[in-house]
Amino acid sequence: MTRDYKMIVSVFVSTGDLQAMFTLRTWRTVNGYSIESYIKNLSTDFDKAQRLAREYAENLQSRIGGDTCSVVYVGEDIDEVFKRRGKLSVRDTQNIESIEAGIVPFGKHRGLKIEDLPDSYILWLTDQMSKEQDVVFSALCSVASGIADAKGLLAKREILREERRQGDLKSVHFGVVGTRYEEDVEVLYKNRMEDQGFFMGFKYTIKIGDMILIHKGRTDLPEGKCRLKFTVKFHYETGEDKVKKTYINRPVLIGVENAL
Repeated sequence: MTRDYKMIVSVFVSTGDLQAMFTLRTWRTVNGYSIESYIKNLSTDFDKAQRLAREYAENLQSRIGGDTCSVVYVGEDIDEVFKRRGKLSVRDTQNIESIEAGIVPFGKHRGLKIEDLPDSYILWLTDQMSKEQDVVFSALCSVASGIADAKGLLAKREILREERRQGDLKSVHFGVVGTRYEEDVEVLYKNRMEDQGFFMGFKYTIKIGDMILIHKGRTDLPEGKCRLKFTVKFHYETGEDKVKKTYINRPVLIGVENAL
């Protein structure tokens, strides 16, 4: 059985924790995923460390190199040692330096300026500061927090939250439990629910006038105005404000606004 992917092993020289000894490290990359590993100490002399690292790469290539694996020595290509900060890995050090330069180092926004990220993502990163995170993600959250403060995003969000709260207080329960209805509605929010990475369905916040309807399930509904058939499941009051919400089930999409 042959593998349909190829592993790239990048061999390079780095500095130790105290930056007194040059060390040998590797990046193993498969299908876009990379793992950095410490191999061994080399020497306090940079030229000797480079020679030993080059020999290691050549020997490794002769042992495991082939159609499914390739070993490359990157020291000569960049002509510089990878300097780490304390006990941080080379990758983490480089990511921290990217963040300090105002650039997102990973994820779908990789390469973008942090200040140019969507406001919603800036706020989400800011909210993660209260949670335990790794050093790189914590650095990104800290920078995002500063940007959120400078743009006044937190204050704007609080205003919007209060406006939404006042609107929610107007809600009353809809319909009779167990009864099926067909109504024009507006799907305000559609949130994907997951448990340990497994898709569990969607949570919808739906409005009919000022009345708030909630649905949790796998039915895929569009956001925006549409016409639904549904059954009232139960009535509920949430939070200190006792906001009245109506939970529904078995929703069926009759049509969307543009098609009605």
